[in-house]
Amino acid sequence: MYTFTSACKLLITGERPTVVYVLTSELEFIKEMMPVLQGTPLIVASSNQQILDLLKERNILNTRVTLQPDLGLEVLDLARELVERAFLEGFITVNDRVMCIVRAGIESTFIYDFKDVGLAHLKADVGKRVPVELMENVIQLAFQIAREGREGAHVGALLVVGDTEAVMRNSRPRIINPFQGHAEKEREIWTMANWHTIKAYAQMDGATVIDEKGVAQAAGRYLSYTWDVYLQGGLGGRHIAAASITKMTDAIAVVVSSSSVVRVFKDGTEIYKASAY
Repeated sequence: MYTFTSACKLLITGERPTVVYVLTSELEFIKEMMPVLQGTPLIVASSNQQILDLLKERNILNTRVTLQPDLGLEVLDLARELVERAFLEGFITVNDRVMCIVRAGIESTFIYDFKDVGLAHLKADVGKRVPVELMENVIQLAFQIAREGREGAHVGALLVVGDTEAVMRNSRPRIINPFQGHAEKEREIWTMANWHTIKAYAQMDGATVIDEKGVAQAAGRYLSYTWDVYLQGGLGGRHIAAASITKMTDAIAVVVSSSSVVRVFKDGTEIYKASAY
């Protein structure tokens, strides 16, 4: 008898994806699918804690999402956004062919080839200013801030990457620089052990400045403004600051809003946004 699970098995065998991304809250469906993958990397987004615990035990990449029962076709937009986020965070590469499987209210599958979509060009474009691997780390850190918040509340943050001398010239300190005097190895974003400190300072008022080598140079910086930028209604001071500093310099800015949306700015313009949930 035809089932969605059997159809997915046939598609995986026939399409031979390099990554499978599953969005579901059904534990049995995940258990049925795992043996079919035969070594193909798996990423799962779910609101089911049992699924997340199982995947953690097996060292399978996973992320928590909120799945409302009445999402309908909007769940496909959510799935696309989650796959794109995994690409921006470096878990999926431009050479990957991703099969996305959705079983959350509706059942659907689609193939994502990043060579054919704008995000690959976005990443390449940003890579002309700062190393792609560095931006992947900064975006991962931004999503962590968006999801975790501080003391149970969602907070904003502004991270400015690259063209550090120009950024420092176009900003002023709000507080004594907490990174000053510390060894580079204690400030570099490449070391996960440093993320707790960098996230804590990034959630204060002002911008956190990260240089092209991935070293946090300053926090709590007030950025200069220019009104020669256009933003959609409803965005706040951090977004204006991000648009302004990227208009005046060659830096890339990543903004976390208190609504847990992450936005990337370049040349005074928002070039990407995604929700952390």
